[in-house]
Amino acid sequence: MLLDRLRRAKGRPCPYCGVPMTRQGKYRATRDHVMPRALGHDLNNGNCAIVCFRCNNEKADLTLEQWFYRLAHLSDRRALHVLRFLEQREAQGADQRLPRALQSVRYAEPETPLT
Repeated sequence: MLLDRLRRAKGRPCPYCGVPMTRQGKYRATRDHVMPRALGHDLNNGNCAIVCFRCNNEKADLTLEQWFYRLAHLSDRRALHVLRFLEQREAQGADQRLPRALQSVRYAEPETPLT
């Protein structure tokens, strides 16, 4: 099932950065645990997202909220994609812990405009 999702992701935009995912290289499709396993969160499908290797690698064991703040501080355009991803997950009711993170992220004011 996971392999099928990874194969189908080719050409689709990464939800964290918007770059089309590939089968090889730094934009290859990978599974991210939205709420990090390193912090004790579970393996269920609701906690997984198919994202590019570059974003997955950079996010590492950070929560989306922590990663968003890092991206916003660096004026990285991916912060806007992460915000949209959080909003979509909230609308789908994917995880009860995400609304608190989303509320916190909505009020984050980057020092410089994101481009």
